[in-house]
Amino acid sequence: MPQLDRIYTGQGDQGETRLGSGEKVSKDHSRLAALGSLDELNSQLGVVLTLSPSPLATQILQTS
Repeated sequence: MPQLDRIYTGQGDQGETRLGSGEKVSKDHSRLAALGSLDELNSQLGVVLTLSPSPLATQILQTS
């Protein structure tokens, strides 16, 4: 698998980023913090599911 050391968009960084909707927001915007927290939670739930929890716990995590 190739390793990507640097990725350039050629647009520079003025402290803003675009959301999926195309809207520009500051990188310290609360929506970005919330999205990052949800991403981290999703990762942790994936780890829990790899640890073979009880069937009930698996059902709850997969349907919530």
